[in-house]
Amino acid sequence: ARGKRTDLLAKWVNRYDRAVRYEDEQIGQFLKWMEGAGLLDNTIVVLTADHGEALFEHGLVGHGETLHQEVIGIPLIIRFPPRMQFQKLIQERVSLVDVGPTLLSLVKARFPYETNGKSLVSLLRGESSDRRTLLSEELSEIMYGDPKIAIIEDDFKAIYRIAERKAIGLYDLEKD
Repeated sequence: ARGKRTDLLAKWVNRYDRAVRYEDEQIGQFLKWMEGAGLLDNTIVVLTADHGEALFEHGLVGHGETLHQEVIGIPLIIRFPPRMQFQKLIQERVSLVDVGPTLLSLVKARFPYETNGKSLVSLLRGESSDRRTLLSEELSEIMYGDPKIAIIEDDFKAIYRIAERKAIGLYDLEKD
């Protein structure tokens, strides 16, 4: 059984790596085209994903049925025009709900409705933040039959089964 698992993992990782390389090439071509068209110096480019991928961490492969970090932790890369000199790397945990308010604040526009997202501009400037890291992710009952929610605060995450109102795991994100 261990040999089959190793073979499956190798195939899965190889396929995943090919997909990531392909996407990287496509993004590179797009950015070169934008530069050639004279658009890149006036454009904010945002790259992100809708989910990560489990590669046998916690015994799982794929995505969608878990709220572990390998699936819900996603990249967020923002390329700014050179005139916007922001910090290169932000260590603080943020959420995709912060992207819209951030982009709108950069172009001095307001969100047309109330949102849970907060602009990341102060973090981009390297300013200290009093943001409380409280994020949640949810798996729906419609897709997976076992609705769960993960609540992340600081370096800890709790996963709950909604129907049972029961915690099914508490994770130290620094160690897990």
